[in-house]
Amino acid sequence: MEDNKANTEAEEEQISKILADASDDENDSKAELEEHHHEDTEDHTISEDFSGLNKEEIAAKAKDFVHYPHMSKANSIFQQLRNYLDEILRKERETLIAQWVSDGNEARDFTAPADDSKNLFYQHFQKFQDRRKEERIKAQQEREKNLHAKEDILQRIKDLVEKEETEGSLSDLRELQREWKQIRQVPREQMTHLWETYRYYLDRFYDNLTMNNELKELDRQKNLEIKIELCLKVDQLKEEKNVKKALILLNKYHDEYKNTGPVPKEATEEIWIRFKAISDEVLNLKKERLNTLKEDRKNNLVQKVLLCEKVEQIAEIPYDKASDWNKKTNEISEIFDAWKKTGPAPTSQNDTIWKRFRDGRDAFYKQKKKFFAGLNEQRDGNLILKEDLCKKAEEMMNSSDWSSTTKALIALQKEWKEIGPVPEKVSGAIWKRFRTACDHFFTAKDDAFKDQKKEEIENFNNKLAIINEVKALVETGSEDTVLENLKALNTQWNAIGFVPFKKKDKLYKDYQSATDEVYKKFKKNKDEMRGARMRDHYNELGSHPQAEQKLKDELRRVGGKIRFLRDELKTIENNIAFFSNSKGSEKLLKPFLDKIANTTALIKKLEEEKKYISSQISKANGS
Repeated sequence: MEDNKANTEAEEEQISKILADASDDENDSKAELEEHHHEDTEDHTISEDFSGLNKEEIAAKAKDFVHYPHMSKANSIFQQLRNYLDEILRKERETLIAQWVSDGNEARDFTAPADDSKNLFYQHFQKFQDRRKEERIKAQQEREKNLHAKEDILQRIKDLVEKEETEGSLSDLRELQREWKQIRQVPREQMTHLWETYRYYLDRFYDNLTMNNELKELDRQKNLEIKIELCLKVDQLKEEKNVKKALILLNKYHDEYKNTGPVPKEATEEIWIRFKAISDEVLNLKKERLNTLKEDRKNNLVQKVLLCEKVEQIAEIPYDKASDWNKKTNEISEIFDAWKKTGPAPTSQNDTIWKRFRDGRDAFYKQKKKFFAGLNEQRDGNLILKEDLCKKAEEMMNSSDWSSTTKALIALQKEWKEIGPVPEKVSGAIWKRFRTACDHFFTAKDDAFKDQKKEEIENFNNKLAIINEVKALVETGSEDTVLENLKALNTQWNAIGFVPFKKKDKLYKDYQSATDEVYKKFKKNKDEMRGARMRDHYNELGSHPQAEQKLKDELRRVGGKIRFLRDELKTIENNIAFFSNSKGSEKLLKPFLDKIANTTALIKKLEEEKKYISSQISKANGS
């Protein structure tokens, strides 16, 4: 424990030093950026998304940016990676502390163990900081070198101004100006002094120049052409979409303008006014663009707040089904896709709104993890239940009691579906065990009923033949004999056994349709037709192997209809009593009286149907 604590303290001290160096580098970088006079307004966003990385992947990713060519962007990426890493380590620390306390220890005695990923990340970060220092030192040395070079040029210009003018003086000055322009940055604190001294000696040179007026005017004219070209270049910046690039180029063109020599005196003020006006126009356009970007970022913030609220709303609901959790996980992913497509919020609020969104997502996934942990326990219980069903199915798989065992196995299958999922690693095996037992029984049943199926097909063909004979009665039967022939055919129909189950309903429908045609042709009324169909139906039920039970079911059904209609009659009679003393009661009572008559007639028919069913039940009992 003491060794671990000592190692951790050493690591923290090393990391603190790295972060302190990074802070110093950050301040130096800010100072360097001030030399450009403009902020980077469009390139803060990192194109990569690191939110899904674990700490090992973050450490590996950090290595990719140690030698990244764009130092500023690399630094921003390191800061992002560090934030994600710190958040992961914070959550791990909370978990470890909770476990430490649950083991009976004091929270204040806890010391986090060494973390290889953390150490590796900060090793890469230190290499990056070392590289930044080297680059900064090189840049400072380069600026000092440039300062000495420009001071040397100033001395040479001074000597040129103070010595007697020659034909080569102007040519020498131009060469010195060319050298001056080629020299890049100098220390910021020396820039103003150098420029003022340079401008002073140039003005003195041209003021003192008396010889070679023609060359002098040509030089001024050339300078005018250069400045006109710079005006055109500045004007083209209006079309530049990248604000940062436009402002950098504008600074560059201003430096070139300042470093270009004098123009003809009559054009001096005019060209400057033109150059400044175009520059101001560009600046105003870019300011408008910056304002638009700020508005866009404000709108992005509004959109991101809405996305946060959506995530928080989803995270608040405790779903009780795995399918709901999976559905909401897809919704969270879609919301995150929308987040990534939404541009950055204002810089001052960008980190805050991201933290809010991330916390909402974390809360959802924490609840999801908790649910599925409980679900796994439930699935273990489901496995025990399904193993019990497997045992029951295996006990019945060799039964030859086809009817009752079929019902029992179908009930087990229904119960299986209602139990719910089992652990995924055994799901296939337990289902195969259950299905094997069921398939064994039903295969044996199919084999046993093969002969029965042949008989059912033969019965089907025989009934088709009877249907054809019934249809023939329509063409050849006579009114005197047709009913007797139809009854004989119906008796044959009822005597034929079962047909294939899937064809049973259509076959019976075709038979009824054929008999209806016979009744219609020979002018039998609807009641006779219905009565005949009713008797045919119950005669067919009477030949069924479970005839008694099926007929009793029909008897209960008809009895229920009769009771319902009798209750309805009572209601109608009560309504008649209510309206009997009303004005114009005859008109009001007529619909009720008609309904009573129809209902009474229907009850009578159902009583006859009930009586016929009872007679068929007696036949089925053999009494």
